[in-house]
Amino acid sequence: MTRRILLIMFALFLTLNGLSRAISEAADSSSGPVQVLAKAEKEYADGNYEAALDHYQGLLNTGSASGSLFYNMGNCYFAEGKNGGAILSYERARLFMPRDPGLIINLKNARSKMKQQDIMPREGFPFDEIKKAMYDLTSAETLLVFYIIYCLAVIMALLTIYARIFRPVYFIAAFTLFMISLACVNPVYDKLSYAKRTAVVISGIIDAKYEPRDKAESSFPLYEGMKISVIKSRKGWSKIMRPDGKVGWVETSCIEKIA
Repeated sequence: MTRRILLIMFALFLTLNGLSRAISEAADSSSGPVQVLAKAEKEYADGNYEAALDHYQGLLNTGSASGSLFYNMGNCYFAEGKNGGAILSYERARLFMPRDPGLIINLKNARSKMKQQDIMPREGFPFDEIKKAMYDLTSAETLLVFYIIYCLAVIMALLTIYARIFRPVYFIAAFTLFMISLACVNPVYDKLSYAKRTAVVISGIIDAKYEPRDKAESSFPLYEGMKISVIKSRKGWSKIMRPDGKVGWVETSCIEKIA
């Protein structure tokens, strides 16, 4: 009898414990990603952009990064007039959804408000055309396309060696594909390393200096929203390079990397 009572009490304990966990999880779900996103969208609709950004940042801190999340953050920054933050967020969104029509339009609008546009030097044919084609691809898609072109080149080369007919055609195809592959190497590398080495100026107008110290002589100005390459960082300063090749030092707090 005593054993039966103990078993019943133990079973009752397990039931109550499971019930308490279910209640706890239900309570926690009120602050889950879906609910936080809903709160952020409501704050944005009400014009409380800072509050919306706080919610979006909270989602990022939980590892919920996505193209739509960065896109929404960009919209908040743009509505607040923080063009640097808007461009930075839109560029981050492009890593996930580079062909999204709304993102393309909003990024173009944000760039149109820059006091000075990004300096984009031309490299000549075919590199400019390759980079334009890669602009609308994610890093994974870029790597896949490069891999397919290279594999086709290898297949054509094997057919040139072992096929009994159409060898000249296979040779020309293999040679052409290998040349395309070689021309793509540098653009593909730039695409894959783009987010980690590229930063956006998020603070008004700043002066790039010749040395990493406040009293150093200014070299050239950088404007909010401009994209620059980060060479290295040390003690609160970053050595950067503009797309035209000019190099200088800026305070790290004035810029933020895309990834």
